[in-house]
Amino acid sequence: MQKSRYPGFDLSWNDLQFFLVAARAGSAAEAGRRLDIDQATVSRRIRRLEAMLGRPLLERGPQGHVLTQDGQTLLGRAETMEGNAFAILDYFSDAEVALNATVRIAGPEGFLCAYLAPRLAPLREKNPGLNLQLVPMPHLMSVSKREFDIAITVGQILKGRAVTRKLTDYSLGLFASETYLRAHAPIVSVAQLGEHPLIGYVDDLIIMPDLNYLGEIAPALRATVQSTSLLAQRAMAEAGLGLCVLPHFMAADSLSLRPVLPTEVRLTRSYWLVVHADTKELAAHRAVIDFIAGAMARDRPLLL
Repeated sequence: MQKSRYPGFDLSWNDLQFFLVAARAGSAAEAGRRLDIDQATVSRRIRRLEAMLGRPLLERGPQGHVLTQDGQTLLGRAETMEGNAFAILDYFSDAEVALNATVRIAGPEGFLCAYLAPRLAPLREKNPGLNLQLVPMPHLMSVSKREFDIAITVGQILKGRAVTRKLTDYSLGLFASETYLRAHAPIVSVAQLGEHPLIGYVDDLIIMPDLNYLGEIAPALRATVQSTSLLAQRAMAEAGLGLCVLPHFMAADSLSLRPVLPTEVRLTRSYWLVVHADTKELAAHRAVIDFIAGAMARDRPLLL
């Protein structure tokens, strides 16, 4: 075995893995929960790594810890090592084993629940070893913290070691239930919209700027019935609570929703795919990425 170029310097990949989990978790307690070990073991392994490197990596506080500048540097390089380790395992596994993996897909609730979930059967039939996790995003999830493997965002959002790819544009319109429209005078202009209750997102909880679109229709428009859930917004519109902006693909299969001012109110947004630079070529991730991109290419007429 070749002697180390740095005598007395015993860098353990296991300790680096503890560091990666702790850095992403934000606290030793949460890291211990994710690793299914006690908090003291996590803290001990991190301290050992710090002692060997001669640098503090985490600044500890009552609410958890944050990375020092040296910790940030180590995080990037350790993630590269982690990506290389994944690639080695992927390369030396046969095709079937490489596809026996968990892939976490994050994205807007409307996209995941109304579009992607009903279309996943062919992917699972072709790759029965895939364990798929769909996670509606309550916040902008972090690439570097590995909170997801693949994310779908509205608009291009770059955070961490991300690789992004535009999937498709999609269109949105204004909708109301047939019952609501029958009970009110005909809506013939955008100027009338302020006279009706509007259903939309909670203003201060909009996680993606491109979802803040009422002001694009008319500057003074505000939602008076609000939810962070687009599925809830659609349900409220179907129940006759007011007018709601929805992607056309989410309104297409509704029995009760009807378009309102379809010529005057037509918005366009874009879906982007986000993956980690170090894992985008893993077989399981590639299978899911190719499936999503292919499905959306075929469904472009529906989305637009």
